[in-house]
Amino acid sequence: MADTAYNGRPNTTHDLKKAFEELSNAYSGNVVLHLASENMLDILFQERLLSGDLLPIGEDGKHLLVETSYLNPPMGLNGFFDAIRKAGYFSVLAHPERYVYMDEEDYAELKKSGVLFQLNIASLAGMYGHQARKKAEYCCLKDGTILPGLTCTGWCSLKRWQLSRLKFLQEKFSQ
Repeated sequence: MADTAYNGRPNTTHDLKKAFEELSNAYSGNVVLHLASENMLDILFQERLLSGDLLPIGEDGKHLLVETSYLNPPMGLNGFFDAIRKAGYFSVLAHPERYVYMDEEDYAELKKSGVLFQLNIASLAGMYGHQARKKAEYCCLKDGTILPGLTCTGWCSLKRWQLSRLKFLQEKFSQ
């Protein structure tokens, strides 16, 4: 998974595909690798959506992983989700539990409109603070239709996880 921005300059689909090809050629593991991107909901994303210059997730290529600023939603947030739907994709909102401007009512509204959630499982362990953990648990327990994910930085910090949090994860995702 690649962010569509790197060091303040936008990644291009061409550059990401080239880097993925190099990685694939050097990789000899057993896990099948796939290229996709996480897209910031901004003007650049609007341009990419209109031109079809996207790297969707999922085997069917119909899911777009999107994110916003942690502090503020973009102007016209719901309009982005409408445009994604009209373009024939499903929205997958990355780490919604970490957006300080969202609450339970926002989650319900987004779910009702068909937005899926990609929850950062490190949030369930409290790695992004108490509020993010509470929101993550709410998202899991309310209707359970989430896609679990983990960032590389979260992966490197797994040793910090509390056993109680790991038990919650095991119970939730083994159902």
